[in-house]
Amino acid sequence: MSSRIPVKTPSGNRHASGTTTTTTAPRPPQPIFQTPSVPASKSFRAAPTPRAVQTVKSSHSTKPNATTTSTTTTATQRIVTAPRVPTTPRTISRTRPATQEAPSSIKKQPDAGEPPSTATQRRPASTPARTPKGSLALREHVAQMRRQMKQSAAKPTASTSAGVESTAGAEDPFAHVTDPFNQKKHEHRLPDGIEAAITKARTSGHLDISSLDLDSIPDEVYGMYRPDPKAVIDFSSEAPAWYTYVDLERFVASDNQITIVDNRLVETFGGLTTLTMPRNVLTSLPGGLLELELLSTVDLSGNKLSWEMVELVCKLPALRQADFSQNNLAGEFPQSLTSTALITLDLSRNAIDQVTIRGQRLPNLVRLNVSQNRLAEIEIDGLPALRDLDAHMNCLSRAHLSDLPVLVRLDLGRNALGPDALAGLPRHLDELDLSDNRLHGRDGSQQDTIKEEAFAGMTNLTQLRLARNNLDLLPPGITTLPSLKSIDLAGNHLRHADYKQVQHLQQS
Repeated sequence: MSSRIPVKTPSGNRHASGTTTTTTAPRPPQPIFQTPSVPASKSFRAAPTPRAVQTVKSSHSTKPNATTTSTTTTATQRIVTAPRVPTTPRTISRTRPATQEAPSSIKKQPDAGEPPSTATQRRPASTPARTPKGSLALREHVAQMRRQMKQSAAKPTASTSAGVESTAGAEDPFAHVTDPFNQKKHEHRLPDGIEAAITKARTSGHLDISSLDLDSIPDEVYGMYRPDPKAVIDFSSEAPAWYTYVDLERFVASDNQITIVDNRLVETFGGLTTLTMPRNVLTSLPGGLLELELLSTVDLSGNKLSWEMVELVCKLPALRQADFSQNNLAGEFPQSLTSTALITLDLSRNAIDQVTIRGQRLPNLVRLNVSQNRLAEIEIDGLPALRDLDAHMNCLSRAHLSDLPVLVRLDLGRNALGPDALAGLPRHLDELDLSDNRLHGRDGSQQDTIKEEAFAGMTNLTQLRLARNNLDLLPPGITTLPSLKSIDLAGNHLRHADYKQVQHLQQS
């Protein structure tokens, strides 16, 4: 665009026309300021402006034309222009992090006269440009890693580099998790330890399911010998095969809460020789128990069995040892209780108040324990094999023991026996315990004095305990016992002379 600018010359009010070129912009036209002309002989310089300042010299051509004169007028003009605006819209790039380069398609064009920005400088050719990973590249990377893992698991190879072991075939840390989302919580589960005990019992013949808080014998125990239709015979497997199983001989289920045992125990374990179920809450036993012809040892202590169950067990043909201690046995020892094979019978810690055994009902009984009951009287006649009788911690005031030819150990301690009770004791004892009774020996009182015949004839007696009986006199005949080696007189009121007589025998 051209414009005519009036110029004031020194010669007068003549106008000179000059042609100047300006840059147009979409903005409104900026005002053009005119500066006064100065003589040619003088120079004029203005202060620089923020933007480019253009100095335009306008001269008339020496050639004559219709609008100009022959004279040449030279004038110096200063034209202050507005900041130059490009004719095309400038694309402004967003500020990017220092570590990320802007795409090459979007670059800021530097203005004229400005140095090139470092942000727009090209990356050296030696540095490769980074390629951002998108979701597609991530999927491809994951798929590639999966393929590599499958190949390494299918074809385990040795280490590809020194010092690095192959991970093929490594143990899976989650292999033992069978129900990770607890979807089988309502299914029947075996208590911990049952399955391992069953597996061991199949080859050892000894099943121990003690202390598992069971309220009944699990069905899996009864079916431990039942063949599995889904099982596959694998002769190369190290697991025990069905042809290596043995009959169960010992069944132990102590310290549980089992209340009942049904006939399946008899039907499944016909070769059982030992049944141990102490400290449960058993109240009854299966009626078919007598079919266990090999059962010789029964421990049912700490339950709630009655005399009826005791009589049932004692009828077992091969029974040798029976323990019914700490049960609900009260009253009198039943006269119908018989056993031809029983050797040891434990009835301690019950509520029995009388024991009367006559005849040959227990011909082979060797050890009888009736301690810690409520016995006020005991009468045993006709146990030819009895060697050990324990009746301590009762309320005995009398003891009638006869026809016991082989009895060698008798414990009557912590009862209420008086001097008259000693006359009915067997004469062939080896050990006799009468401690903590009422064997008073007061001088001048025949009623409270131990008689001379109390220990007469006990030629085999080696140990005698008379501690804590309030004795004032040494029982007569003690010093003349030929086999006596130990005597306990602690807690009595004997004189010093009496102690000197048995000083060589005293043993507390």
